[in-house]
Amino acid sequence: MSRILIVYGTTDGHTRKIAEALGETFRQEECRADVIDASETGPHVRPADYDGVVVAASVHLGHYQRAVERWVRSHGEALNRRPSAFVSVCLAILEKRREARQEVQKIMRPSSIPTGAASARLRERSRITSRPAATPL
Repeated sequence: MSRILIVYGTTDGHTRKIAEALGETFRQEECRADVIDASETGPHVRPADYDGVVVAASVHLGHYQRAVERWVRSHGEALNRRPSAFVSVCLAILEKRREARQEVQKIMRPSSIPTGAASARLRERSRITSRPAATPL
């Protein structure tokens, strides 16, 4: 049974719901999935203990949650050694205002969470697979 770690950061609770849904989906596929809020991670939450890692964070005022940024930076090397994915949640993508659309475009540029090769791969994938949150998976 594969072990999957899902670390998330949330401001209004939307990313928590997404992280929990991802965890449930992995469990239905007979994986063991641990869903943990980045603000509650301690030294015992290590990517090396898992077969794969998903990091999910929401954009709030143009930035991801600090707890997520700290966790990714401190575990960047371990994240580079295993399958990993980054889920960026941004409700502004549904906005019609020009300023909001410009902010979304800025967010979709290279991440503000530098972790080396893993972040470069994730940024490249996100440019290829980015789609509005309202689009069904």
